[in-house]
Amino acid sequence: MFPSHEPCRLAVPQGALRRFAGSGEVSPKQVGIESGVALYRAAEVPDPVRRGCGPGSRRERGAYPEEVGDERATKSRAPQALRHGSGTSAARYLAEGKDIVRTLLSIALLAVMVLCACGGESTLSRFEPLAQAGPETFVMALAVERDGTLWLGTEEHGLFRLAPDGTTRAFTALGTAGVPSASGPRASLPASSCPEPAASIPDDLVYALRFDRQGRLWAGLLNSGVAVWNGQEWKTYGPGAGPLGERVHTIACNPVDGDIWIGTNAGLTRYSSPNDRWIHLTPADGLPAWDIVSLAFDATGDLYAKTACGGLAIASARQGYQHWRSVRAPASGLWTARGTGLPSDQINQVLVAKNGAVYVATSAGLACSIDKGVTWSFVRGADYVAKAQGLAAGKPADLRPPKDPAATLPEDYVTCLAEDPSGGLWLGFRRKGLALVDPATLQVKARFVKERDGLPDDYVKSLLPLPDGRLAVGTYGGGAALLKDAFPSDRGRSARAGEETSAAAVPKPVSESALGRTLRRTLAQQQSARQEPTGEAVGKSSAPPPDAEPPAGAAFAAPAAPVFPKSGETVRRGRSWGMDWAIRQAEKPRQLDRPFAVALDDDWQTRGDWIGTYGSFYHCLCAVKAPMDWIGGNEAYWVQMSRSIGEHRREFPLRLDEFSPTVQPPKEMAGQPIPDTLRCWIHFMKSDLPWVLQLPDKMGGGRRQAEWDDHAECYPFTWEGPHLYCDLMIGGKKDDPEDLFLLSFYIVNKDGHQGHNRFRDYLLTLKAAGRMPLAKDLPGWEAQWRASPTLAEKRIQDFRGGVYKRFLVRRGMYSIRVDKNDSFNTILSGIFIERVKTEAGAGTAAANALTAEEVERYRRLLLGPIVKGEE
Repeated sequence: MFPSHEPCRLAVPQGALRRFAGSGEVSPKQVGIESGVALYRAAEVPDPVRRGCGPGSRRERGAYPEEVGDERATKSRAPQALRHGSGTSAARYLAEGKDIVRTLLSIALLAVMVLCACGGESTLSRFEPLAQAGPETFVMALAVERDGTLWLGTEEHGLFRLAPDGTTRAFTALGTAGVPSASGPRASLPASSCPEPAASIPDDLVYALRFDRQGRLWAGLLNSGVAVWNGQEWKTYGPGAGPLGERVHTIACNPVDGDIWIGTNAGLTRYSSPNDRWIHLTPADGLPAWDIVSLAFDATGDLYAKTACGGLAIASARQGYQHWRSVRAPASGLWTARGTGLPSDQINQVLVAKNGAVYVATSAGLACSIDKGVTWSFVRGADYVAKAQGLAAGKPADLRPPKDPAATLPEDYVTCLAEDPSGGLWLGFRRKGLALVDPATLQVKARFVKERDGLPDDYVKSLLPLPDGRLAVGTYGGGAALLKDAFPSDRGRSARAGEETSAAAVPKPVSESALGRTLRRTLAQQQSARQEPTGEAVGKSSAPPPDAEPPAGAAFAAPAAPVFPKSGETVRRGRSWGMDWAIRQAEKPRQLDRPFAVALDDDWQTRGDWIGTYGSFYHCLCAVKAPMDWIGGNEAYWVQMSRSIGEHRREFPLRLDEFSPTVQPPKEMAGQPIPDTLRCWIHFMKSDLPWVLQLPDKMGGGRRQAEWDDHAECYPFTWEGPHLYCDLMIGGKKDDPEDLFLLSFYIVNKDGHQGHNRFRDYLLTLKAAGRMPLAKDLPGWEAQWRASPTLAEKRIQDFRGGVYKRFLVRRGMYSIRVDKNDSFNTILSGIFIERVKTEAGAGTAAANALTAEEVERYRRLLLGPIVKGEE
């Protein structure tokens, strides 16, 4: 009935069911769900990108002004006279509007003709598209060889090698372009840019590229470790054989000794070429976090590691990288345009400039340190005031709007950084394109956007200055392009108007503080007193190493067979590298008398194939029987769960046409506002995509794409919330010594290449709910949640292929939030609990166990009915 990948647009708001269906609880038969087809039509207001936002303008529904003006988020609507005026005035208004449009089009056409006749250059020619990689490619990483050959790492299209003579070579997983591979289906590219793959790599999702001193290219993959190219063929080092983790986020080369450092989902891996040895660092060795997403070295070899959501970690080469110093942002945030401190723990990239200054791109602006990370100065984006006004707790008391609009960046969310040979600092943004910044004053000197300058897309993911003075720009959805005449940096464009300017017309540094003068003076002193280091340039991949010499015969000029970890552990899906370390943390005496949770490394390999790996104790497949979930497991009766969205939400008008004829609210309720609530979505009733969760045999097998949705697609990006909330009670027998559990959450950005869905970036936080769950019926419960201490947290970013975010927990009550994090709507596909076998005695479990009576008592305290699938 439903072909493969056929979307089933089913959204069920639970609040509407409880409020308008009569008795307050609605069975599946009442809402008319038969054979997977929902007769019930949800009383929802769809989002602007995927489903529209209902009748009327977004301004009338309370959208923020900056979102009303968003081209993607605004529906075309009739003029006011057509909606409320008479027919005669409406016709006159429409006729006048047509005349105005014709006049404007004529003027624009005339301007283009004059420009072409005069031999002038249009602003749209500022960028030269790299058509060889396709116009809709998602470029994640860039690297360049000495001869100018450019490498592009993409999401779902593998690798492209663009030679200076115009020839293109593609490296993909087994299969030709457009044919499903081991990484899933790959969108077709234009025939002219799809050469047959000359060699294969195990994964078509490439997130990191780096050349080593021997000229070999290292490519970081989604779930296959790292692949090495020696100029002739590829060799792959999977998890355990090379880096510990299967997901490689970043790769860096130490300028002092040439060692390759790899940041993964399971910590850091260092490959030493002289010793032909792999060395691993994890939280068990003092590393602050598992996920290492960005790396940069300074000239002395000191390492700056960006964690997923734990700020910046710094290690000294003199101490052998054995001791880590963490730099964290204040929990309350920094709400001024400029100031001192680190503005956010969510760092997207770290860069060490040639003069030793450290720059970090965060989700809350740009920060700089000139003393090895001891002190920091920052500048926020233009939208930071709107974000402060959208906070659930209200506008912060220390909010200070900018005195000068030019004092801020175009956007708060900075995606990537690059330093050009002349010292200019380039910034990429999530929605505002590209900017050139003065490295000393952090003042914007030039801006480039899609509409005005011809940038392929305003979502910039990677930057790479080239030796010929051009800047390579990789975008998420628009492919890659070269910015002509990018250097020297003083030949930029005005940040406001976009026209060519002289040095005198560049905006002056802000005078809010002595920040600009201090930075400029200190950087100048460091530059004059410092000698240029030898080897690869610090903090960027543009310094080309010598070309690799082809190996003699069939020998592979790559690292020899690596040494496995000394512990003798082997990688298997569902088992964390750090599980034994986490168990030791849980068995410490101070942990026995209170709820416990610790973050583990992520699982990027299992994807949708959870059966046999996860959930034998308990599993919840979110919304697969919308509005119900499928709940099962051998001991699922020991787990109780409830879900909701946050308290910071809006009301939307009730629409009768969204309901099935079999379940209709009273007609007098039409148009009345109802509180927003969680949605249960089924997108694909049947699917063959590997990242879609499997269905148990009792449900007929196969795969079905479904999820919870907090409906944030109908809220501005700057609105905090609504977020997804989930309360979990994990019980068990008091005399059961095995009271530790692996708690996993599965999230996949299945439509993350479409519209605003590509902006998704979440924060998953786990807290103790105490011996009583949060009373979500009472006002103020969300403020109580925010005030409670955090046990563990994970950031969810670039999750196109699907990921299990994993924690080790004890029995007890936990409250989990998937934070929208100033991005798009929040989704969740599955929750899985697995027993962890330990050798602990019975006394370990006794302190925090729950009896069967306590389980039933807590079950009744949970908010709302717990709807389960029948097994």
